[in-house]
Amino acid sequence: ESTPRPMPSSQKEPAGKLEMSAAKTKGSYTTRWDTTHLAILAEETDAPWAANPYGYCVSKENFEKICLPNYLLDDPVEFCQAVAHEYAHVISTNIAEEYAPRWVEEAISVLVERQFDRETWQLFCEVHETWLTDRQLESVLTEHTDDESRKEDVWRAYQQAGWIGRYLASRKGEASLGEFLHELANESPAKNIMRTLKGQDRTEGALWHVYGLSKKSLFAYCHSWLRNLKADQV
Repeated sequence: ESTPRPMPSSQKEPAGKLEMSAAKTKGSYTTRWDTTHLAILAEETDAPWAANPYGYCVSKENFEKICLPNYLLDDPVEFCQAVAHEYAHVISTNIAEEYAPRWVEEAISVLVERQFDRETWQLFCEVHETWLTDRQLESVLTEHTDDESRKEDVWRAYQQAGWIGRYLASRKGEASLGEFLHELANESPAKNIMRTLKGQDRTEGALWHVYGLSKKSLFAYCHSWLRNLKADQV
């Protein structure tokens, strides 16, 4: 196991805002991310057939564990991006109590990682079919991340999720993402009754509560917002 290099401020800021939002929303929060272990995997695991070749985090009984491939040690920038990405998963998983769909977790992790690809942005703007629905996005992120033949599709899915996180942050600030995650975990009887009466699933209810958006409108508005950005804003 290893201690990560200092995280760049551009990645540290949104992660910190998520933590502060959690503290503000929940009052106090002693969670498993208070003890998070970072493991650098053996070089032998850097193989084409390995599952989760870019790193992953896993919940243990009393702590969270981030596992990163050995080759990242050769690139400090990529290493810090990977740590930021996986630590954002730790925060998201704990605040949302594992109720967040994969595309929501990746929306936050890619936002924190701050790795937005201009070529993929142009593709989203020019080819409407590349912009997936929430169900399509969830499917790619949960079923095809280890599929080498779908590598480009998976990259675009991560990028789309990141843009959705960035759009939500642009509406109400990055701290609102913490409120959104907490709302996903809201199990109060009143909230469950309200979601049932409105015919909303958990994600739809949380989006509406924090942003006044449905999943369909979120994806449509984000795509429109994306196409109005200038290249120097990517």
